[in-house]
Amino acid sequence: MGPAAPLSPSAPHAGKAASYRAALSLLASLFFMWGFITAINNTLRPHLRSVFELSYTQATLIGSV
Repeated sequence: MGPAAPLSPSAPHAGKAASYRAALSLLASLFFMWGFITAINNTLRPHLRSVFELSYTQATLIGSV
């Protein structure tokens, strides 16, 4: 039986790199979506207050949840 063919040093890490890239892109997307929702809260608060008939205190609690 002859010697085994040498493996490429990057071959075992190719799957991990793709997995890390997918996880990082998902995490970054969630981070920016969360930030967008948090930033738009103050803009939507008056509309939510009128639509759901919230008191001022209840509408203020939207930002803290």
